[in-house]
Amino acid sequence: MRKNITSALTAALWGGTLSLLALPVSAQSVPGQSGPGQSASGLGDIAQVELLPGWRIAPDTHMAALRIRLAPGWKTYWRAPGDSGIPPRFDWTKKEGIAAQQVYWPTPKVFDTFGLRSVGYKGDVILPMKFTTTGEGEDLTVEGRVDLGICEDICVPVSVELSQTFDADLTTPDPAIQKALAHQPDQAAIRNVSCEIGSTDEGLSLAARIAVPPLGAEEFTVFELPDKSIWIDEATSSREGDVLLARTELVAGDGKAFPLDGGDIHITVIGKDGAAETRGCTTG
Repeated sequence: MRKNITSALTAALWGGTLSLLALPVSAQSVPGQSGPGQSASGLGDIAQVELLPGWRIAPDTHMAALRIRLAPGWKTYWRAPGDSGIPPRFDWTKKEGIAAQQVYWPTPKVFDTFGLRSVGYKGDVILPMKFTTTGEGEDLTVEGRVDLGICEDICVPVSVELSQTFDADLTTPDPAIQKALAHQPDQAAIRNVSCEIGSTDEGLSLAARIAVPPLGAEEFTVFELPDKSIWIDEATSSREGDVLLARTELVAGDGKAFPLDGGDIHITVIGKDGAAETRGCTTG
């Protein structure tokens, strides 16, 4: 079953044990450096990773970003990376002056590798990150580890340790971060979504009617849930005019039955001409 293949692939890559796709090394741990614009290197010509200092967009809110510079031909992955992708992981062990944080995801691309599709990015990747402060006018400090899968014909699981202080007096917007924020999936293009939920031998089936204008060739639908232990199969998609029909199956990690609330379903449609996303669908 594809679920078992995907789970084994992800586990093997993070364990550094996949001999056919991974380099003959275990997951690489790369130390970061403090200070604005410093990069975490050590991956040769494959990638450089850094925290961009950003700017204070309000007295209690700071916009920064994670920047990943990839060599030509290499890619990294979106939050829902598909069957052959490796999801990024953020583990901030130190957050001084930070009450909350949010990652913004620019529109990704869909890749086909050895017959398996994945979702992610190539080139210069910027993931904006918004930090809410515990008090107005405070400097912020973040420190921790980012785990990434970086792949070409081979895959390298990478752990990057980063630290950064975000000064409260930084007030000039960063055009690169602004561009990434503007390149997110359209959250107004999907007019409504209706879902039918059924039972299968192993879990649930989900069929969605998504009212969204065509987004270009090779439309790819991604379903997400807050509970990441639930496996979601790659969806099949077809069109009836301005309605996209998407179907998938879901299986709990423990193999047991589980409830599915339509309001928890996050849907993203990615096409050659753009992307759209929405949260929630009506069921019945």
